[in-house]
Amino acid sequence: MDAFTANVVTICISSFGLMGNVLCLLVLFQKNMRKFCYTYLLIGLTFSDIFLLTLSIIRTLMALQVLTNVLAHPTVSIAVFFWDWMCTAGTKLYTVAISLERCFAICSPLGARGRLTPSYGVRIAVGVFLLDLLVTVTSFLYDRYGDFQSFQIYVAVILHFLPFSVVLLLNVIIYFGLRNFQKTRKSLNEIESSEQVSVTRMLFTVVAVFGFCYSFEFTRRILSFQKGYFDYDKYEYYDYLINQLADIGYVLNSSVNFLIYYLLGKTFRHQTILLIKRFFWGKPSTSKRPITKTQSNISNTTTLSTNSSTV
Repeated sequence: MDAFTANVVTICISSFGLMGNVLCLLVLFQKNMRKFCYTYLLIGLTFSDIFLLTLSIIRTLMALQVLTNVLAHPTVSIAVFFWDWMCTAGTKLYTVAISLERCFAICSPLGARGRLTPSYGVRIAVGVFLLDLLVTVTSFLYDRYGDFQSFQIYVAVILHFLPFSVVLLLNVIIYFGLRNFQKTRKSLNEIESSEQVSVTRMLFTVVAVFGFCYSFEFTRRILSFQKGYFDYDKYEYYDYLINQLADIGYVLNSSVNFLIYYLLGKTFRHQTILLIKRFFWGKPSTSKRPITKTQSNISNTTTLSTNSSTV
């Protein structure tokens, strides 16, 4: 795959993902979706994905020379640094938070009933955002005043090795916890138990796709520390297959969540169908139909009959 083909594939995946994530937000903000704790974590993840894909599209269009390099200006580059780190780190942090939420919900279902409330979900989502902002500011200062080589190690650990390892470990715990959940689900009602299993499978798949897509970036980071592995004086960037897979996996992870939510989430699928019906056909009319003359006569006859029986 040459550079032009790789950029075109990236544009197509990012554009599809951007539309899917916008539709995700419309569904997640529905009233019936906002009663779950995990919904607010998905909203944070979706916003991170939208900003990530938008920046990816802009950079790819500049690589294709469709847009001029507007991001090279010093002032703009600072804003782009914060934009890039906020959405990239946000994607990782919200995925870790989703894994932790599911791990608690499955491994301790009775305790989770009273704790994983919508207000608790809002607090977690806001806390993850503040942590994301703190990581971004720290990274900016490190980039400005730190050593280049140590900063690359910092990026590899904070953005790749640590989130990837934590998500992998939590996924294993969720997998075995989901099997043990079948034994304790008798303590919950059948509807609530079925919903928990559906949500867990959906979020487990989101985290598993995250691990798969970022495994290429994880591998590339390891190879980058091997001296002389990437010889860009002799070869171009896209001459290395791992670079192509890492870049495509980078945008693919942020583009497929809507399909996962729709295919595996019962409540999300139901709310999506309702939203689409409401968009095309509008809300069903709730106004009372006018009473016809025939209905009025029947009503009067029934009233007279009742009065006669009473007499």
